[in-house]
Amino acid sequence: MSIKSIVALADGNDLHSVLSAAVGLTARLSGRLDVLHIKADPYDTIPIGVGGMTGDMIQEIIDAAKKVIEDRRTQAKVEYDRVCSSSGQSVHWKEVIGRPAKMLSIASRFADLLVLAQPESKSAGSLLEAVDAAMFETGRPLLLIPSGVSSVIGNRIMIAWNGSTQAALAVTAALPLLHLAGQVNIVQIGDIGKDAPASELALYLSLHGIKTEIHAIDLGIRDIGGALIDAAERFDSDLIVMGAYGHSRFRERILGGATRGLLAISPWPLFMMH
Repeated sequence: MSIKSIVALADGNDLHSVLSAAVGLTARLSGRLDVLHIKADPYDTIPIGVGGMTGDMIQEIIDAAKKVIEDRRTQAKVEYDRVCSSSGQSVHWKEVIGRPAKMLSIASRFADLLVLAQPESKSAGSLLEAVDAAMFETGRPLLLIPSGVSSVIGNRIMIAWNGSTQAALAVTAALPLLHLAGQVNIVQIGDIGKDAPASELALYLSLHGIKTEIHAIDLGIRDIGGALIDAAERFDSDLIVMGAYGHSRFRERILGGATRGLLAISPWPLFMMH
């Protein structure tokens, strides 16, 4: 099991951090990185129900959209050239036109890992759509990079363990990174019963040659996200591995408490899988 094919999405307010982290991982894993830039179709910007609008008015909307799309593409390509071109790694620029969710889902079919910017309150709708698709529709592990993080990550990994299938899938997908880590802490969140205790996870990882330390967290009055942040600070972690929880209700994603909390406040990259 290895991570060799990485796809990074060229979108987000801090593209430098996303691309720097992706290039660093590519070097560490001796893999190939495809940087994907998804361009919107300018004709999708035409309002539904254009009755009363002249042809000239519609053309103005299309022309304005084309300019915005091209400006975004130029900014992304400049950052790609700055970060990736001289990296010495196997990095390739790809452009496609379409909806973010569909295009990223297609690109993920031959990817071992997806790298995207961690969403913020000011993030564009295209990034939010892409993260949603990456998390719930691709079946691939997802690495979310917060703003300001561009150094090599994965030296000190914290596993957020609650015994769920999602958490187990995330750990298995992260094995190549766990092998390279100098420190791996398993944080057991609350009472998870006897079915899948952290001790069994530690044994499983030891069979793969990975040494771990187990820590139990008593939530008390804290929420799960806050408790995990406190633990990551205590262990000086630089990457959190966890399951992604949630479901769809009338096409609106309803995220679990831990997923929602960490997406909102985590200053560390999140390696997640649904």
